[in-house]
Amino acid sequence: RNIQLKIDDYIENDFYETAQIKPDPADDKSWHFEYDIKNLALGPHTLTIIVTDAALNPRQQNIDIVVVPQGLMLSHVLNYPNPADKGTFFTFDLSRDAEIRIKIYTLAGRCIRTLSGFGQYGYNSFPDEPWDLTDDYGDPIANGVYLYKIIAKAIDTPFLDDGDNRTEFIGKLMVVR
Repeated sequence: RNIQLKIDDYIENDFYETAQIKPDPADDKSWHFEYDIKNLALGPHTLTIIVTDAALNPRQQNIDIVVVPQGLMLSHVLNYPNPADKGTFFTFDLSRDAEIRIKIYTLAGRCIRTLSGFGQYGYNSFPDEPWDLTDDYGDPIANGVYLYKIIAKAIDTPFLDDGDNRTEFIGKLMVVR
């Protein structure tokens, strides 16, 4: 049998020689393999396994994967609109699914509102409905500048090493009515 691994459109030339390929003892048509893929760029990729039998009949299976950083990353953070008058969203990208907490502070450092929920891998607009610019008691906040802290804590994923599973970002928000 001839077995090849193709990553995106590039054939791994050393796959057959370096991979640990073993037949499945419970199923004579299945095989297991282990192969260390090095230096694969972050982002989506397609792995293609191509197997050719003794009669040169090829068969292939595609597997779509996404390579993510080992630690949690929070990027492209902003709130919109800013300045806000009726409400605002917080938008950001996450490298993994995470629990999200957004704390809004006065410039004196008093926490006036906490928003909680979940974010997913990729682009997020949080919360689902715009934050209505009220404090934890439901009262409208005054015009002025506020600080917000987005705290993201990765949701445990068995396929990823622990790494850094928490990250934070601090930004400014202006309220003008």
